[in-house]
Amino acid sequence: MKTWLACAACALGATASAEAGLFFFTFDDPSTPLETTFTFGDVEGNNGSITYDATVPLTLAIDGSDAGMGVSEVEANLTMSLVIDAAMVSESPFLFALGTISGTFEFTRVSDGESILSAQVNEGLVNAAGTSGSFFSNSTIDQDEQGDLGLDFTAGPVLQDMLGEALELFPIYDASFTLTNIRDTGDVDNNGNTLYAANTAFTATSNSIPAPGAVALVGIAGLCAAPRRRVR
Repeated sequence: MKTWLACAACALGATASAEAGLFFFTFDDPSTPLETTFTFGDVEGNNGSITYDATVPLTLAIDGSDAGMGVSEVEANLTMSLVIDAAMVSESPFLFALGTISGTFEFTRVSDGESILSAQVNEGLVNAAGTSGSFFSNSTIDQDEQGDLGLDFTAGPVLQDMLGEALELFPIYDASFTLTNIRDTGDVDNNGNTLYAANTAFTATSNSIPAPGAVALVGIAGLCAAPRRRVR
């Protein structure tokens, strides 16, 4: 009896923190001069783009409290390569724009360049009005017949170490970048379109579920805890 109780306690203890819950990812504007640059493309069919200055350090907060994992902060860099297409733009008397986006972004740890969190944006939206705006996506936007999500997250080695063998990220995913202090840089892109710059902050959420290994431990606990019938 003591043997199976110890076995069950060990397996269940290993999965104590493996509870489905939300993860929140955020960074505040790092107060550097206009780290995001973008252009909206033109009526000739040339796409616009959004990029982020990958040399700017930021503090990415990872809050897994809802899943029993606590809060961590990582000094990070952000690389971004987003395309803006099908944009409607008016630049007079003030900037007004609305369009769709696709592409990728990734957070890496400053100290060693290891990936923290990467994202594939298959469908999203961008908007701007005056000196503020945003671009955002979530996993439920325009999911296609092949099952591709509007937004898909992948945990890099840094985040995976935090999750351990207990949890893994799982849709629904949501990400939003807020634009403030939008300004005309006075420059143009290769197609002659106005190049804008802005400060940026970020918020994102992801569900999490127990990883297959953690679920297997629960199964082992159940097997170990099952009382044995004596055979006479």
